[in-house]
Amino acid sequence: MKREIALKIKKHSSTIQKMFFVLLGLMVIYCIFKSVRPIYVNRWDGKTQLNGIIEFKEKMWLIAFDPDGEKVTIVNFPNDLVVEAFGGYGEFMVKYLEGLADQENKPEIFSKSIEYHFGFPIDFRIVSSIDPNNFSFDGAPGLLTQIIRHSFFSRTLESNRLSKVNLFLLRSFIGHRQLLWSVNNAEEMGMLEDKEGKKLLKKEDWDNWAKKYLVDSQLQRENLGIGIYNTTQTSGLAAETARTLRNLGIRVVKTDNYDGGSGGEGCYIKIAKKEDNNSLTVKRIEKILGCKIKIAPGDQFEDFTDVNIYLDEKYLSELKKNS
Repeated sequence: MKREIALKIKKHSSTIQKMFFVLLGLMVIYCIFKSVRPIYVNRWDGKTQLNGIIEFKEKMWLIAFDPDGEKVTIVNFPNDLVVEAFGGYGEFMVKYLEGLADQENKPEIFSKSIEYHFGFPIDFRIVSSIDPNNFSFDGAPGLLTQIIRHSFFSRTLESNRLSKVNLFLLRSFIGHRQLLWSVNNAEEMGMLEDKEGKKLLKKEDWDNWAKKYLVDSQLQRENLGIGIYNTTQTSGLAAETARTLRNLGIRVVKTDNYDGGSGGEGCYIKIAKKEDNNSLTVKRIEKILGCKIKIAPGDQFEDFTDVNIYLDEKYLSELKKNS
């Protein structure tokens, strides 16, 4: 009798132990899934252009990786450049944007300020402790490799920074291809001006240069005609959006005010052809602006547009709220 009871207890204990390990395994799988999931949400595919900021102590690099064109383009700017801080905070030197972001508890201020001031979409930002003065500009590939290696262990300050997976892909991209490197100095190129004791960007000169050398070659090749319509009473919204898209190589053919509203959608993209829904251009616009996509009859389009973007008060208020 005692033996039977002992066997039952042993069998019961074994069952509990198995259940414990099964539950432990499920918890481990859940934790792994939860930690990996954000990596794939914003994962770089290694094919489309990736734009970013690398911030040093005394300078800042704007950098574009174009896998399709097999090129890396870098523009060097001084950190005492004055830009308009995102969110209506006024003018700040680049080197003081981090302090503003900490003060306001809005880490995105740095990247968004650069993105809007330059009309250059930012996909990631890395703050590097490496001194670039120890490298010549001819040594940019080696310096960049070092920066990316160090970034594996750096603290992520912004939610839109490169994930570890993206860093691995980027490092492989740099190290295993014959790339065309273009390293440029904004001051030497005459893109900056001193005005009332402030170092400022010549925006028109910058935009003309960006539209030639910083374009995403795949978006340029798709060559979709884009119309941008401002349905708000705030002037310049369509023009500013057009500037950013044009600097990427997207063909904006029309900007205009539109009094038909957008149904309170905030921002939506209307496409004439269903197949354009899978285009890199539409996907990139969707990511930059956060717009919804609608497929509409062709008669709702101008003769020369393939895609129309509508921006309304909800979009504007969300933009201000997030800033």
